[in-house]
Amino acid sequence: MSQQIQTINILVSPGQEKPFFRICMQQTICENVRALFRSKFHDSPPEDPIHLVAYYDSKDSITLPVCYIHFYEWQGCLLCGGACVDQRVLKKMNPDERASMRNAGGAYYLSLSTAFNYFQDKTLGVFGYCGDPSSERISLRAGFQITPFKYVIAWWSATMQDTEKLALIEKVRELGPF
Repeated sequence: MSQQIQTINILVSPGQEKPFFRICMQQTICENVRALFRSKFHDSPPEDPIHLVAYYDSKDSITLPVCYIHFYEWQGCLLCGGACVDQRVLKKMNPDERASMRNAGGAYYLSLSTAFNYFQDKTLGVFGYCGDPSSERISLRAGFQITPFKYVIAWWSATMQDTEKLALIEKVRELGPF
């Protein structure tokens, strides 16, 4: 099976031509992305598409995954989970790259907000199940909204009646953690 990777956003340091940070949509993931997921969740990542992977392209031509988010298609929407950032990779960035990343909002924020832009015309909305306060703060800043149910957050790309939104949110709550 061939790996299909679509770059959907890049970050370039001031004064540089080559991007050091690429955000990609992928159908499959490679072992170093699986290792990043396992380091946070102590389990294997989902194999079903859709995978968002942000890569750090160092000046010495080494490419490392720095952020991963999984999306799963569900009832015209997407379920978002498995988000993780490799702090060790962020520390490998030079000061200019770290400053550019910080100015862009950070690896997770930039990856998630890029995903929302990418999915704008492709889904009704995206749901997350988030119990980590730090991750929730960044998720809300990127565009997620709090729902009436603890841990369930939502982002809407389509205009829907509040009753339709609530019906979907209730179904997501019934799923439990994902």
